[in-house]
Amino acid sequence: MLSRYRSVLCCEFCEHCRQWGRAIFGGQAAFDPEVERIWLDEGIRLHARASELWTHGQEAEGECFVLGGGAALGSALRCLERLLFAWVTSSPLQ
Repeated sequence: MLSRYRSVLCCEFCEHCRQWGRAIFGGQAAFDPEVERIWLDEGIRLHARASELWTHGQEAEGECFVLGGGAALGSALRCLERLLFAWVTSSPLQ
């Protein structure tokens, strides 16, 4: 059930991060580069842990083992990857 927990965690992270981004770009919150760094660092850390679990599950899968929630975890990882790899950093106007 760890894979289901991680998939939910990835999805929740993405949603909360998007809410933060909408607040920044919508002018409802002030941009803070330290907060952005924390979001990005934690996203990368979460991706590494979830990806390791998913990879291990895929390698071990066979007649005797199926990673429960593996499909959900794979889907959540793709959402997290899209978020992290398309990250747009706000920068001060010059």
